[in-house]
Amino acid sequence: MSPDMLLGNMQTHRCQVRSLRNMMHINEKDLAEFAGVSVDRIREIEAEGEANLAELRDIAAVLHTSVASVLEKNIFPLQIEFWGHVGIRPMSSDMFIWYPITGDTRELIHQMIGEKFLIVPCMNNRLLMINMENIAEIVLLDDACDKPRFGNWDNEVDCGEAPLEIL
Repeated sequence: MSPDMLLGNMQTHRCQVRSLRNMMHINEKDLAEFAGVSVDRIREIEAEGEANLAELRDIAAVLHTSVASVLEKNIFPLQIEFWGHVGIRPMSSDMFIWYPITGDTRELIHQMIGEKFLIVPCMNNRLLMINMENIAEIVLLDDACDKPRFGNWDNEVDCGEAPLEIL
């Protein structure tokens, strides 16, 4: 049984393949080739035509996003343009935990930093709900920064690759 059989064919109402493709500077031909569909099929989908879940999943993977993003069903802004990392040091630890974020998420952190709870969508498909009463320190590091001298840096930290989950 395929995902399409379970979920039914999905129509691309308010599909944003074209705008995502343009943001990522990918032309129709390359998107079609990498997603395994024809250029005509990409044009149909971009023109609000029907698309099945498998097609949407493959297109989303090429665009480094999710099917929800392609269909404009995201709760948070698209996680496309990598900005850097947020480092979070809990009160009970001397170590930072690092997460990749976008510039929009950085702005969100700045706006909410005084709140009791901080909601942080990360580029590695994690959504953090942080109780600020349990946090000793939060650090924002632009991608152009050197690794921090004041805290632990994990050389294996995710740098905002394609999301782990496509759906």
